[in-house]
Amino acid sequence: STTHTLVGGVLGVGFARGIKALNMQVICNIVVSWLITIPVGAVGAIIFYYILALLVILGIITTIVRIISKRLKKSENNNI
Repeated sequence: STTHTLVGGVLGVGFARGIKALNMQVICNIVVSWLITIPVGAVGAIIFYYILALLVILGIITTIVRIISKRLKKSENNNI
């Protein structure tokens, strides 16, 4: 990702200037945030999936799609 590229570039410049030029606390925070992002994103995706699956099972999404489809058809007929 762009963020990884930018941080990698900054770290590269820091390493070129010497290890003392790097703030190790900031580097640790960046690595920890990268490690946390993947599981948190996965859990969020799982929750979102089950919410959508529940809505489909209850037929709510199907009803919403039908309503929107009818409105779009009416709108297209009015524009002709």
